[in-house]
Amino acid sequence: VQTPQIFKKSSLQDAFSKKIEDSLDFTDESQLLEAYGYKIKFFEGEPANKKLHTQATFIQCHLWIIGLGAG
Repeated sequence: VQTPQIFKKSSLQDAFSKKIEDSLDFTDESQLLEAYGYKIKFFEGEPANKKLHTQATFIQCHLWIIGLGAG
């Protein structure tokens, strides 16, 4: 999933409260909300939206920004 993910604060608070009561684990907020009956909408992502989650992807994006990478 591309970041950012957007949710209503009240929906998150409700779902997290239920999660704590049920002692369940979820990998992200989308999965959490779906488990408690909330509808999730998806939008087409943007290929230029680079996710920086490791040193390698940071370097790749840096090279792309300065014009030395393939994007």
